[in-house]
Formats: sequence, C-alpha cells, structure tokens
Amino acid sequence: GLVDGNVIRVLARLRCIGGEVGSSVVTDMMWRLVGEVVDRERPGDFNQAMMELGAVVCTPRTPRCDECPVRGICGALDQEKVEDIEDCGLCLKKDEYQEELGILNYPRKGKKTASRSEVTLVAVLSSVVDGVQQFVMVQRPKT
Repeated sequence: GLVDGNVIRVLARLRCIGGEVGSSVVTDMMWRLVGEVVDRERPGDFNQAMMELGAVVCTPRTPRCDECPVRGICGALDQEKVEDIEDCGLCLKKDEYQEELGILNYPRKGKKTASRSEVTLVAVLSSVVDGVQQFVMVQRPKT
C-alpha cells in the first residue's frame, strides 16, 4: 500500500474514494492517482507535502478545510449528495454515507475483526532430584 495514511486520506477525500482503503481496488487506484500527480523531478517533495497536508490540515477527525490549499478541487468538501450507483469498489455506497459527517465519510476503513479468545490448559510437573528442581512440560498433540 501507500507508505503513509495521511496520503491515503488526502487522496480519498480529494477524489471521493469511499471504498475500503485496504482493498486492492482502492490501493491500485491510489497508486494510479499518485502516478498522475507526482512531480517526476521531485517525488520526495510531493510525498512530504502530501504527508504534511494530511498531518496538519486534512486531519482524520478535525480537518481544517478553510485553510486547505486544495479545497477548490476537493471532491469530499464539494459533495452535496451521494448518488445511488452500482458498487464499483471505489465509491461510497449511498446507504453508508452519513450526511452529518460530511468530509469525515472519507476514507473508509475496513471493519476490524474481533479478537479471538482462546483457552489453553497447561500442566507443569516438578520434582526435586538430588537437590535439583526439575520440570517436565509436554505439549498436547494437535487434534
């Protein structure tokens, strides 16, 4: 994936990419977008600027859109409604868009899987032989 979450967030908001950022469709699109806009002579400057924009202005919870140098081309800021279109893997589905969140609808992160709970039984035997304490542990074979 892209190196920095700030870059993903900025691009997702600029282009209204509402698909889950971890999906291959979204990742491929992000790489294409970066390839289109990066200055080939100074790619490091572009990367640094995008990371800085995401870290300082286009933040996850409190974006400062009024201070954003690219607000004029920001699709998420300009978006007034979400069209009901077929699922392309990039677009935010109409039933998932929350109007009160506005720009915070982007980017979409996948649902986290619940932690797995596991119970393990361990038996440890110990004895003292000739003044030295010894331990025996046996792992149960996989069933």
